[in-house]
Amino acid sequence: LDYSTTAKICGARHLGGSDLVVSEACLGTMTFGAQTAKLFDQLDYARCVGVNFIDTAEMYPVPMTAPDWMPGSTEEIVGNYLSKIGSVQRDDLVVATKITGYMTNSFVAAVRTAPPAGKPFPDCRLDAESIHTACTASSASTSNGPIDLMQIHWPDRYLPSFGQTEFKSDLVRDDSIPIEETAAALRDLIEAGKIRYIGLSNESPLGVCEWVKATTNLGFRDCLVSIQNSYSLLDRGFDGDLAEVCNFHNIGLLPWSILAGGLLGGKYSKGQTAPPDSRFVKYPAYMKRWSPVTASVATLDAVERYAKSRKRIQYL
Repeated sequence: LDYSTTAKICGARHLGGSDLVVSEACLGTMTFGAQTAKLFDQLDYARCVGVNFIDTAEMYPVPMTAPDWMPGSTEEIVGNYLSKIGSVQRDDLVVATKITGYMTNSFVAAVRTAPPAGKPFPDCRLDAESIHTACTASSASTSNGPIDLMQIHWPDRYLPSFGQTEFKSDLVRDDSIPIEETAAALRDLIEAGKIRYIGLSNESPLGVCEWVKATTNLGFRDCLVSIQNSYSLLDRGFDGDLAEVCNFHNIGLLPWSILAGGLLGGKYSKGQTAPPDSRFVKYPAYMKRWSPVTASVATLDAVERYAKSRKRIQYL
């Protein structure tokens, strides 16, 4: 690392095998536009404490059940902020976004074009045309510049995710878009200067290996640099064979929901009254595996024990 240029980046490191220098912490924006206020203030504060890495997605904000949900609005918020600070300061940041995986009859796909497509809405798929359309929409929303890191939010094929832990073979579809087609479209976008690097999200060891094979065959393996999967004290699924695969291929982990939707933050502990604008107060059915209303007894008991241990450590 060139420490003369990274001195203000907190915990500066390369992202995977890329030349992208990012802060140890990344500012996730999935609640910008639905659950979170004072958005520019948050972005300003993050930069002030050395965060140069911002992550968003075309389907944000979440949850999609929010009355005012509008996919793409979080990207627009980030884009408006980038326009506000200007190109010189924008160049100090690493901006990542995501293309939505398989989702039928999706309003996310509908709003990629202007005017939006009517009902029935098109499906979100990872074919070449959809990749190009999604990238064009994301680029326009985030200030029309090259996207530093374009991620696949989840696969086109069936894969248990977002709290699902059991693979069910009867859910496997025979119409999945080949990874090679998705990868080739992303390579074309890199060659066109529209994106710089690519990443995966909510993937499995099999998926990572198939992506490594596809990008190797297509001649741009060094551009596959990251994976964004759930990881917290309540979700250690990455720690096994997926960690081995990513370590071997020098693919960096971007953990999402490290506080399990806020459950590990303490505000939902017994005896506490969570603020009315807290995530699980506003949306008690969101992230059911972690919501204090719907999480398992074992999960909630473990969280309580963790909260008590934190208090003991604070007073040692």
